[in-house]
Amino acid sequence: MKLLLTGISCLFLGSSYALDIQIEGGNGVKVNTKEGLVMVRCSDSRGRRRHYSYQCYNSSLSSGNFGAIEVLNTNIDADFVKLQRVGSKYIKGVNYFSQLSRSERNLNLWIKTLLQRPLLVFGENTLKYQFFKNNELVEKGEFDVHVDYGEQIHCGAGSILYSFCPTSFRACDDFFFRYCR
Repeated sequence: MKLLLTGISCLFLGSSYALDIQIEGGNGVKVNTKEGLVMVRCSDSRGRRRHYSYQCYNSSLSSGNFGAIEVLNTNIDADFVKLQRVGSKYIKGVNYFSQLSRSERNLNLWIKTLLQRPLLVFGENTLKYQFFKNNELVEKGEFDVHVDYGEQIHCGAGSILYSFCPTSFRACDDFFFRYCR
């Protein structure tokens, strides 16, 4: 009986229709960049005056650096989805809400840190997906997301006075908030 059910599910998977899947905001996204120079005046932990300058750069997706996975044309009875960009060894997995046809939480699409890797890169991205229900594969396939250059903003230079000496990340975040909106 188990063999018969396995055979039927393989036939179902093999003859499945194309799913219309997208990342939240669409499968054509732009990368917006900001850059500028911030001069920082601050006091260190000993009360000495310090002066720093940082070249700031930020890139972000126009639809947001994090996004859900959405199925547009049908309701898949699944509770988990895995995604992997072709050419990447990293696999991202997230709970899936069948009733809403979307992932439970947003996935990191663009941020790269020491502990995080983005799902997308510039250019054409082919994403493999696998939907699971109770750890059983119910649907798999691929879809494409195109990442292109968007708006480039040159913010010039600015100066910020602090009562403490911030990290370069904090100084750049404050610079973009004050001088580059």
